[in-house]
Amino acid sequence: MHNSNMTMGLELILAVLYGILSFWAIWDLSLKRNLTKSNKMIWLALILFFHPIGPFLYFHEANKQKRKSIFQRH
Repeated sequence: MHNSNMTMGLELILAVLYGILSFWAIWDLSLKRNLTKSNKMIWLALILFFHPIGPFLYFHEANKQKRKSIFQRH
């Protein structure tokens, strides 16, 4: 019985962390000014419906775009 309580606790912690990550990705997406509405809707669908890889894909692409824009300024 003790093992199942630990497993449930770990699952709860992971679910909360995933919820925070998803919320953060949606928040960041809402602040983007350089994306069209259709691109935002596609990213929103990916974040919400492709668990758990959606937010990770979003942040990977967002960081790639940020790095690209930093190098284009010089």
